[in-house]
Amino acid sequence: VFPATGSSQPFRKRPELYRYFHFPIHLDPGEAVTVVLKVNGNGGNVRMPIQLWEAQALQAERRGRLTFLSIYFCVMAVILIFGSFILAVIKTEFGGQYLAYTLAVTGMVAAFSGFGYQYLWPWSPYLQDAAAPLLANASLLAGFSLMQKLFRTRQEKPILNRLIDLLLIILGVFTITAFFEPFF
Repeated sequence: VFPATGSSQPFRKRPELYRYFHFPIHLDPGEAVTVVLKVNGNGGNVRMPIQLWEAQALQAERRGRLTFLSIYFCVMAVILIFGSFILAVIKTEFGGQYLAYTLAVTGMVAAFSGFGYQYLWPWSPYLQDAAAPLLANASLLAGFSLMQKLFRTRQEKPILNRLIDLLLIILGVFTITAFFEPFF
């Protein structure tokens, strides 16, 4: 019997401290076991792939995913540091939007991959629930804002610019509501 777990529980209450839900089940060769799971989606859709792993294969899979995500976050950190340096020295017109977009996308990947919950905010189920929609909307918000500056839509395409302004307002509202409306 495993304790209740899920996105509404602190990370430390998981049977295995990993960003995906893993439940250790030890079986002897030829042993048959019935496993019953109770899943509550809090009113939303639930996607719950189930896979049985041997211990060594699971560890290899974890190492591979962690290596990939670590490389990704290191590359993004270098981009953010280099971009901050360029912004400080050159002061481009769209540098702030570029950094905001890069930071929001990096945070969104951390939230959706579970990396953020495992390493950055394991104490806060609330933040884990809010992080994915907040950062997804912030990524779109920063991306469209960057696009406006980069393509000079205010000067070149004023009608398109007004449509993007409307979209930015809508995305801003969605971003703010992420704090009040649970994602999962």
